[in-house]
Amino acid sequence: MVACLVSKTRSDDYNRALQAAMRGSAFSADCSSWYKNAQGKVINNWSGTVDEYRAAVRWGLGVFEQI
Repeated sequence: MVACLVSKTRSDDYNRALQAAMRGSAFSADCSSWYKNAQGKVINNWSGTVDEYRAAVRWGLGVFEQI
């Protein structure tokens, strides 16, 4: 696989869920952090543990359409 394309709808849905999961977490604390952009939005790609992330992204290549 060379590349994959994520639909804007899926990306937006995921980001909304991620931002909701981050509310009240250490990632969203009222302090400066490398997990936030200049506007204070958390830009981390995952709200869970490393093991949860690894399990979530273990897709077989068969789920992707070659583009």
